[in-house]
Amino acid sequence: MAAGKLHVYLVRHGKTMFNTSRRVQGWSDTPLTNEGIEVAQFLGRGLRDISFDSVYTSDRGRTIETAGIVLQESNQTHLEINELRDFREFGFGKFEGELEDIMFGSVMKHLGFQTLDEAFE
Repeated sequence: MAAGKLHVYLVRHGKTMFNTSRRVQGWSDTPLTNEGIEVAQFLGRGLRDISFDSVYTSDRGRTIETAGIVLQESNQTHLEINELRDFREFGFGKFEGELEDIMFGSVMKHLGFQTLDEAFE
């Protein structure tokens, strides 16, 4: 990397059980699915030619697990995963773990819309 340049790679965590069941997941923490693990492995193999200086994740298990898999597959397990609470996803309060459709329906109703489509007209 050229002096004075900083490259930042942003990676979303692998697919989780809540993602699969379309449940709201902010601060809730559910495990990665097999598909989520496989995608993280694929990503890690694709990043083998990039030498990272540091790795940062939120303190949620799904992000730590994803980073660990990526580091394993990219042969960079010497790097420490820095867990930062400030990197957490937005907390959805009473909607944590609820079906996404229920949350979106409630929010749309609160905003005065009958449907999600109406909100974006």
